[in-house]
Formats: sequence, C-alpha cells, structure tokens
Amino acid sequence: MDDRTQTHEIEAWLGPALDDMTGQQVEALRRESDDLDRSEQDAATQALIQAYERLVGV
Repeated sequence: MDDRTQTHEIEAWLGPALDDMTGQQVEALRRESDDLDRSEQDAATQALIQAYERLVGV
C-alpha cells in the first residue's frame, strides 16, 4: 500500500482554508506532509500548520 499522503486528504485537512490556496500550494503541502514522520502525529500537525502559514503568508 502507498503511504503517500493523498491530495484529497490535504484538502480535507485544510477545510475552508483550501479556498486560500492554489493547486501548487496544496501540492507543496502534500509533499511536505510526505516528509513528516508518521509516528510523531502532534509534531506532524504542527509542521503542516507552519507550512500552510508559510505558503499563504500568514
């Protein structure tokens, strides 16, 4: 089975914030998600939040 994060998973995680992102930013966030250690879910969530904020300039 492919452990790669699926785009639809990132889109669901973003929820309404998805409206603020381009397709390229969503893909970049998906790639960053793939780089996260799955065993550290709290750290992974924080990293995704930081990546989102960086990509949208928050």
